Amino acid sequence: MIEATRSGSEPAGDLIIVSLGQQGRPHARASSATDAFRVIGSADPHAAPIPGTPHHKSLNCVLRATSERSPLATVEASLHLDATAFLLEAGVPAPASKPIGL
Repeated sequence: MIEATRSGSEPAGDLIIVSLGQQGRPHARASSATDAFRVIGSADPHAAPIPGTPHHKSLNCVLRATSERSPLATVEASLHLDATAFLLEAGVPAPASKPIGL
């Protein structure tokens, strides 16, 4: 069994939602329904913010606004390569759920 939280009510991980389209908003809803992850920000230059979550125009802005250095990011499929490369160049661990060649 995977432990959902690090200790007590502290979340196991921080989550950045990149692109609030077809997948981003459902990821945000699912994450807010559990204590396992904390949504620390969203990035989308064209979408309305998620209520109660810091919203930014770009992934770079989210990273500059947070002190968390190891967030997970949910990213629209067409942005996987660019977002993963950006996170790696910024020194942020970036597990990718899709095979990409970097």
